[in-house]
Amino acid sequence: MTSEEPKPDLSDDLKGHLSIDVQTVRDHYHAFYEWMISRGKHPRQYEPLSEATARNYIDRVDKSHRLILIHLEPDTEEFISDNQADELLLLLARDEIEKDSGGEYHRSSKRKYSNALQKYLEWRFHEGPLDFEWKPRITFAGGRHTSAAKFTYSELGQLLRESKQYGSLPSYHETPPEQRDEIAALIAQRLSKPKSEVTRQDWLRADYSKKFWALITTSYDAALTPKEVAQARISWFDRDRNVLHIPTEHATKKREKTEVGLADETVEALTQWLQERRHLQKYDGTDRIWLNRKSNPYASGSLCNLLRKLCEEAGISTKEREIRWYSLRHTLGRNITDKGDLSEANDQLRHQRFETTQETYNDTPIEKLR
Repeated sequence: MTSEEPKPDLSDDLKGHLSIDVQTVRDHYHAFYEWMISRGKHPRQYEPLSEATARNYIDRVDKSHRLILIHLEPDTEEFISDNQADELLLLLARDEIEKDSGGEYHRSSKRKYSNALQKYLEWRFHEGPLDFEWKPRITFAGGRHTSAAKFTYSELGQLLRESKQYGSLPSYHETPPEQRDEIAALIAQRLSKPKSEVTRQDWLRADYSKKFWALITTSYDAALTPKEVAQARISWFDRDRNVLHIPTEHATKKREKTEVGLADETVEALTQWLQERRHLQKYDGTDRIWLNRKSNPYASGSLCNLLRKLCEEAGISTKEREIRWYSLRHTLGRNITDKGDLSEANDQLRHQRFETTQETYNDTPIEKLR
């Protein structure tokens, strides 16, 4: 069966994230669509799916493809592999990916992504290179949402200390010559310059980066969500007032409260990072405070991976704990309300309602805390 209707095109969002020829990916999707409307319901019986259902699958796979490009940074962009599908569903299960509008995906939406990926990889099995019938490792058939784990006071101290020294390099003079080339590649990546141009002075510059210290302290102190880290601009930082201004249009859930106070350590870390940042070529022409190693804004998945790496380096257990970027925000809320100041927690978290802060972070009656 071949449809007389125009085949569905790639979304503009997906096209914008592709660095390869768009037509190659479009042809790939068209082949998938033709297979679905010819035998996609029951491939062995050549029973087709309706065009409406096939288009729904295309739309969901298109969105999955875009999320994979953003959060997984794959080497191959033309198609979705079974491993990438598993990794994407794991990120969704952990709530490490936010909707474009902010906030977490509902379980029913996650299930639709899983179903669409299963249909896509079913096609890859019947018509392509996949040599086994893929089944998702994670299902979204029910169950309660698991909140991000909070750090203890001791763990938070360990995390902040580790962020200050994260990625430090060994002494140039104590490093054997045969290992210097490997470290030079890391330095070249940090400073966005060719490895052949790395000097001993660059070794010192790369060793003292305050990027992760500023990222962790600011994200904790200002309760930044992944979306807000990606959007953060230099103009948000008011050093004279120890304040971070988060415009409503860039805030998760379009929060109307826009200003949060910053601790002295956070101001120091952010000030030192912004001074260092001015000398890094990849920040030329942008006022975003943080970019990842590929010179793009951070995505939720990569931030969660970074936080878990920091925990590992600091000796903080992540076993059977939902350590996500929201762990920083939830820890801040718990720490402030532990002191009995619901109003301060409400302001720092930028909640509109006291009840939201109370329900999420505290068991003490609202009237008492006010």
